Amino acid sequence: MLNIISYFDNILRIEEEIKDEGHTLITTLQEISIKNYDNIFGYNYKHPDDNKIEILIDDLDILKKVIEDILLIIDDIRNNTKQIEINDNNLILYFKNINKQLVNSIRRILLSEIEIVAFDNIEIIHNSTFMPDEVWKQRIELIPIKIIDKNIEINFNNDENNYFELDKEYNDESNNYITSNNLINMNNNLELVYNDIIINKLNLNQKINIKAYYKKGIGNENFKWCSVTNIPFRIIWEFYIKKEDISKIIPYYISYNINIIEDENGIVIQTFNNNCKSILKKINNDNNFRSKITYSKTIQMEIKSVGQYNSKFLFYKALDVLELKYKNFLNKLNIFLENK
Repeated sequence: MLNIISYFDNILRIEEEIKDEGHTLITTLQEISIKNYDNIFGYNYKHPDDNKIEILIDDLDILKKVIEDILLIIDDIRNNTKQIEINDNNLILYFKNINKQLVNSIRRILLSEIEIVAFDNIEIIHNSTFMPDEVWKQRIELIPIKIIDKNIEINFNNDENNYFELDKEYNDESNNYITSNNLINMNNNLELVYNDIIINKLNLNQKINIKAYYKKGIGNENFKWCSVTNIPFRIIWEFYIKKEDISKIIPYYISYNINIIEDENGIVIQTFNNNCKSILKKINNDNNFRSKITYSKTIQMEIKSVGQYNSKFLFYKALDVLELKYKNFLNKLNIFLENK
């Protein structure tokens, strides 16, 4: 959450509780403030490692309006965003006419602020394998864990039972591969997302015994607590042409790298290339097609979950976290202005 320190000479000084939280929230504030209210807005960190931010803004009431605007947009995103669910762990979203800074804020929260369980403290009790202790630790820490029943409370402060145990020795009668399936759970409400991850291979008479302790965390602390594998997003520019105008306009577009989607009322020309978008807009202006063509911007974002939560849950969770941050900042801003 962002905390307000002071406001003097049009400089609002704030402090972030989570590293880089300021970037997540302020870039969208800046974009909407400048675009919608023609307001002066700039910000900077005094030092790259500092958590204090200075915002240049001459009207805090406009800042309040911008936050209120963002809260309305978030509510619209929650209710009206087009979604294509490939499977539980893969979701594609289409944001219509929403600035990319806000979409990137959702993306940043997915990468850094969704709390999950991961291995944190790896105790090597016995290791007679060729692989060093540190490599065992790194490989096991990246094996994802999930909570089976989210309604059952787990005491993560109790280290006595908060671990998985790996205890294996290779002889002629056993398999010499070690997989995530060899990690035995000491808590019945937790399980590994994948049981077939290969960790290592033992030679004859080699033995490994490990206790792998876990706890909750967020990706901002370490990437092992990140709940997603990747979140690519790109901008799609769409030019809509009515049916009666297709024969006049389409020859100007057809030589470019475009997708054409037909419907009963006309066609939609799509391009993912920003340079191509500029060329197509120029075609409209030079040939006086502006009254015949409407264009819009859609942002496509894909959420690929590691598996602790499905992608749809993660999307709505990220929206909830972002909304709470803006509401909290708005509340602190109101209190600050009342006491000013």
